[in-house]
Formats: sequence, structure tokens, C-alpha cells
Amino acid sequence: MRNMLKLDTVQSNGDEGIRNERRALVKKAECMLEQMDEHKQIEWEMARRTSKQQQQHKKKKNRHHNKNRQYNNPHRSSQRNKAGGILVG
Repeated sequence: MRNMLKLDTVQSNGDEGIRNERRALVKKAECMLEQMDEHKQIEWEMARRTSKQQQQHKKKKNRHHNKNRQYNNPHRSSQRNKAGGILVG
């Protein structure tokens, strides 16, 4: 982007060769920026997919852990609420 701004300061003084060269350099810089944007988009989507997969894995792991904890607690049925004898958990 900085190079494109620098190219704007180049004076052609009517010289067709300078004008054409500057135009070609601007097109090249624009092409490079487009490629960089495409690459950035691909990387962002990959990171987002990876993050989603990690979150799903954590949810599955937590579900499995909580399920095991629920069935493996020997004191679960004996825990009572002091206020009214209601089973908790």
C-alpha cells in the first residue's frame, strides 16, 4: 500500500513510458494485495474451523466427564437438602 502511495508521487510529465510503467506497477501491487487478502481469508477460515473443532472436542469431553461423574458418585443418593429433605443433584 505504501508503494502505491509512493507511485502516486511519481510525475510522468507527459512521458507515456513513465505513465505506462507506473500503471503496470500499480496493477502488480493491486494483484499482490488481492493475493494477500485471499491468503488471509483462507487462514482465517482454517483458524475458525480449528477453533470450532477444539470447542466441540471440549464439549464432548466435558459431557463424557460429567456423565461418568454422575454415575460414579456413591454419595449422590444420600445428599439431602437440609431445608426439606429433598434430594439434591
